[in-house]
This record gives sequence, structure tokens and C-alpha cells, in this order.
Amino acid sequence: MKRFSSLGFLGVLENWRVKLASILIAILFWFAVVTEGDFEYEVELPLVATDIPRGKTLIQPLPETARVRLEGKGKAMLALLFYRDARVIIDCSGIHRSRRLAITPQMIEPPRRRGAIFAREILSPDSVWIGLSPLKTKRVPVIPAVTLHTMAGYILAAPMSVRPDSIIVEGTEEEVRKVDRLLTEAQTFSDVRSSFQRRLKVSVPHDVSIKLSAEIVEFAVDVQKLVERTLEEIPVEVKNAPASMQVSVVPSTVKLKLEGGEKILLGLRREDVHVYIDYERASREPANLGHAAYISVPEGVRYSDVTPEKFTLAVERASLHATPRH
Repeated sequence: MKRFSSLGFLGVLENWRVKLASILIAILFWFAVVTEGDFEYEVELPLVATDIPRGKTLIQPLPETARVRLEGKGKAMLALLFYRDARVIIDCSGIHRSRRLAITPQMIEPPRRRGAIFAREILSPDSVWIGLSPLKTKRVPVIPAVTLHTMAGYILAAPMSVRPDSIIVEGTEEEVRKVDRLLTEAQTFSDVRSSFQRRLKVSVPHDVSIKLSAEIVEFAVDVQKLVERTLEEIPVEVKNAPASMQVSVVPSTVKLKLEGGEKILLGLRREDVHVYIDYERASREPANLGHAAYISVPEGVRYSDVTPEKFTLAVERASLHATPRH
């Protein structure tokens, strides 16, 4: 059996390198020669409306593209396919209400600095209808289309928010009238145990043609660990009592249990919880049953275990001594 020497193997390897280099050089020369030739090519170019009169907008959008036949050097055609910067321009400056415009090769805006390319023919569409309508604008709220599930032991401490919380829509009066609010793209988050932010795209209804002042909003949630805290001796006030009466509550304070996010409850003070009795309503209730208090707590906080549950009112009229409402 014959064996190759290490020197012979290196020689074969060196020959392959020379052959590969020769092939690459030949391909480059062939490519240079071919791209200097003239070619025709059919391509889809963006169809763009320009110079729309101030205060007006298109009643219906143009077709996205026009199919055209171009002619030019091979390297210019190759650059066009790579950069995609040629387009068909529809000048709307001379249109008052509506007009059908024929699309001609002269409307093609050639690529910039890509070599000589010439428009030979417009294949389709051969014309477009341009209808103009007064431009209407309206600010509408943006609602997050988000489903959020917190992990056990955690709570959404504040309502989900987006920023900006409203955006301006513009279009024809008919189209703008259809839009009272906009939703973000739908998202679901599960087992959430910390606050976070996301950039969400604003969704436009498929049957509405409008433009948006912003297409992306910043979505944010405040998720905190769920804790409990008991507050005592919260004063109970009286509201809507006649100016000629001095009304006090018996007992004068209340105790309750609060539940909410850790950061919120740690900074909560008695002054942040408002407990009161509405005198106007209480005066229409049977006095012997006592009166329930209204309790207002900060957003994201729940309360329970109110002690006591009922109160009486002591009313003092002019020089009369205080008389409790039992």
C-alpha cells in the first residue's frame, strides 16, 4: 500500500488553494463584465402621495406599490434591489377634491447615487384615484389590553398605566368619528412578583384608516408584596351637619385592618384613612340601630374588620346639652 508523505500532502493542499483562488478571481471578473451590461427588470416600487394640500387628507389610501419595468446597468440594478430606495411619486398639489391620475414613467423617482436607471413602462396600476377630504384630529385614550396575574402573596398596587395615556388620531371626519379609544396589542403576564415596564404597540382597528401621533406607548405596572397592617384610633368625622348644630360621634375613633402593597402600607398614616358619617343620611335612619361609617382608603388598599361597626351621634342645639342619638 502506498503512503503519502507529509511533504506530498502539503503540496496537494497548496495546489487546491491556488485552484480555489483562481476560481474566485474568475468569478469576480465574470461578475464585473456581466454587471456592465444593460438589463431590463420588473420590480415593485412604493407608491407615495406627496404635496397634499394643508388641512386635507386622502379619503382612501393609495395602493402600496406599482409594478414597473426598468432598464439599466447590471450593477445599478443590483444596487436597486439591495437598497430599495426608488419610488413612484403622486403629486397631489393641484387636486382640490378628487381626480384620477394616470401613472407615467416620469413619476418614478430613481435611486440616489446608484448608477443610471431608466423607467421603461408602468405595468400596473395604470392610474390611481385621488380623493381629498378635510383633515380631522381628535385625542383619544389608550387602554392597555393586558391580562396580568400576580404570584400568590403579591398584589397589583396601582392600576396598570400607559404613557402617553392618550394620543391624537387624524384622518377624514368619517374615520375619526369611529374611534373613541385605542387598545394596545394584547399581552398576558403570569406569576408576576415585581414592577416592570414594557413598550407596547398601539393597535388600529382593521376597518379604520387613520394616522396616530404615537404608535408605541410605555406600559407600566406596580406589583408589591401583599401585607396586612392594623390601624387604631382613627378619628371619625361628621359631614353635612347643619351649621347651627354641633354634632359629635360616639365612639369617636375606629380600628380596622388594612391589606395592600408593602411599600404603600409601610408609609401609610392615620391621616391617609378617612372615616366619616353623613349626617343627612344618618338623620333619615332609625337612631336606635346606630349608623355605619363611610371609609375611604388610598388606591390599592383594602380594609376589613372595622371595630366598631356602628356609631351614635350626639347633637347639641344652641344652649341645649348634648343629646345622643341612640
